[in-house]
Amino acid sequence: MKKTLIILTIFLFSIQANYSQTQINGELVADTLNFKVLKVWGTHYERGFAYGYLVGDQMIDLYGNYLLPMFGSYINLARQVIEDGEDIAIDSIYVNEAKRIVAGIDSANYENKVNFDYIDVLLSNSFLDIFGLMKVRNKNIISPGCSALMSWGDATVSTDLDGESVISRHVDWSEHEAVIRNQIVVAHIPAEEDEQNWIMIGFAGQISALSGVNEHGAYALNVGLHRWCKSRKSL
Repeated sequence: MKKTLIILTIFLFSIQANYSQTQINGELVADTLNFKVLKVWGTHYERGFAYGYLVGDQMIDLYGNYLLPMFGSYINLARQVIEDGEDIAIDSIYVNEAKRIVAGIDSANYENKVNFDYIDVLLSNSFLDIFGLMKVRNKNIISPGCSALMSWGDATVSTDLDGESVISRHVDWSEHEAVIRNQIVVAHIPAEEDEQNWIMIGFAGQISALSGVNEHGAYALNVGLHRWCKSRKSL
């Protein structure tokens, strides 16, 4: 009887562990020709796993076909900047989120020929800052080029804005095919009490905000991950 109970206990723990690894706290809300819309909920740990599980193939595609060629022979040095943590300090909750993204990718069995790992997730969110730190100049790098359209006065007087200004942000960073095919919108519903619901508009793999807005209407544009870590909770 005692042996049976031990076996049953081990079996139940096995089921619980397996469930915690495969539960997907996210869903694909829309899949259009140009971008996908996701909703993820729970802790950073849970949202990260769902994010990687749902669109990990796009993260790998963007990294392997856009960022790797840009860094070229400097890629190991760039990764070292992230690993050292001296010039760019990233909060542990976002490091863990990045690790869970990769766990989600592994769980979904996406082909990962470029060995995309959590350092690469963090690198993808900080690459412009890293280029600045490294003073790298690469002909493949396109300077920040997202455009915006601002309207005011007569253009908005017949709307709820009543003549006030409004800006429309365009995610036209680059014409590179890997960038265009991996645009994404992610709606985050955090379980943490000190965080708000927010939306990220950008590219697959970003956990910072290329463009971001929270439930109270505060927004941020072009925020690198190391700065985002200090501002995301207080938006």
